[in-house]
Amino acid sequence: NSLKVVFFVIFISLHLDGLKSSLFSFILGEDVAVLLRCVKIREFTGDKLSFKDDLSHTEKEQFIKYSLTVALIAGIGVLLQNVNMIMLEKLLGADSVAVYKVAHNYVALIGVLISPFIAFWPVISKLYKENKISEIQAEMRNIVKIVTYMVIPMFLIFYFLSEKLLFIFGKGYVTDDGKKVLLILGFAFLVDAISGPIGSILNMTKYAKFTLINNIIAVLLNIILNYVFIRKYGVAGAAIGTGISIIANNLISIVEVKLLLGIFSYDYKYVIQIVSFSIGNYFLSRWLFGILNINNSFIYIVVFGIIIYVINMLVIAFIYRQLIIDKFIKKR
Repeated sequence: NSLKVVFFVIFISLHLDGLKSSLFSFILGEDVAVLLRCVKIREFTGDKLSFKDDLSHTEKEQFIKYSLTVALIAGIGVLLQNVNMIMLEKLLGADSVAVYKVAHNYVALIGVLISPFIAFWPVISKLYKENKISEIQAEMRNIVKIVTYMVIPMFLIFYFLSEKLLFIFGKGYVTDDGKKVLLILGFAFLVDAISGPIGSILNMTKYAKFTLINNIIAVLLNIILNYVFIRKYGVAGAAIGTGISIIANNLISIVEVKLLLGIFSYDYKYVIQIVSFSIGNYFLSRWLFGILNINNSFIYIVVFGIIIYVINMLVIAFIYRQLIIDKFIKKR
């Protein structure tokens, strides 16, 4: 990401237009990152990297079948993320896509917060192979708890600072539609985040085909709902249709993971925790919004976010102080 910024500044200084500068900086940044990854992998593996060439016919079939399933999941996932904007352009025009995309960019920050947990994927596969389902459930509960602590404050930042966030992209984007899209998509991605890595659990076991089916259903539902709601509610309708399809996809996956693997990480204590944490953060955000007085929108957002997350970290550290002390003593 740092490279992309550097390349972008260089291209802009060379008087390239904004779109070309963005495109070229993205391509070069990704290419350099791939090369760096290859070098790092070589450092880790040295000359020990080898390929299994004695696969049986059955193993080859299983590998190809699984690979095609995962490829289709990824492809349909891309379609699921973009079909709403395609339909917006067709039904309302390109300007509506710009308003929607700006709000969508902010909502994607929730994905950034939970992306580190992709490291859990191979752990799921290993534990499943060893038939340690209870350990998968325990790890999933820990992940869900951590993600909840991170994403609820982010959603409330969207709620209270929607106007300032949209203003960063330009005054023309500060519209009622933009605010509605930000909040509706924010809520849908919030549900997606606190649902936990249920999709990856299906993918990392023998049930990847269920993720594929779920994504197909979500795309079809998204298209139908977008067509209905965009015509009725405009840009906000695209967010409503997309939000419903995202939530439906997660609810179906939760049920499947429970029925197929017996894993269910949600009980009344978890619900109480989410409600209590949400209420506490709401009043904290409301209080801070009322007393913080900074004219620059960008600085205001940064300061607001830092204060919210620092206070949350201190509260969480206090709640789990004994666990932290025990871990520290054990490490010593």
